[in-house]
Amino acid sequence: MRRTDEGICMQKYTRFHVNKLIRDNIPNILNQEPGYKSVTKTLNDTEFIDCLKEKLIEEALEVKTSQDKKNFIEEMGDVLEVFYTLLKNNQVTLEEVEKVRENQRRL
Repeated sequence: MRRTDEGICMQKYTRFHVNKLIRDNIPNILNQEPGYKSVTKTLNDTEFIDCLKEKLIEEALEVKTSQDKKNFIEEMGDVLEVFYTLLKNNQVTLEEVEKVRENQRRL
């Protein structure tokens, strides 16, 4: 509630639930906006990897629907961000993936 010269009025808050990964700093940015309060959950390793896999699909679909080169590049950057995070959290190196990719090219 906030008090105005006209009396007391109620501020309307909209509540929404986002069940997906977000960048680390997004909650801080949202919390700086009037009327916003974010509540986050820290995932365990298994939950985090599962969510990263879902995020990779989401980002790939955004690449599919990109309309111009600028948007395509932005979405590919998002794909790479998730890709590298998945590698790190599965203790897999880029070299290991590249070796498999090279072997598959020879087939």
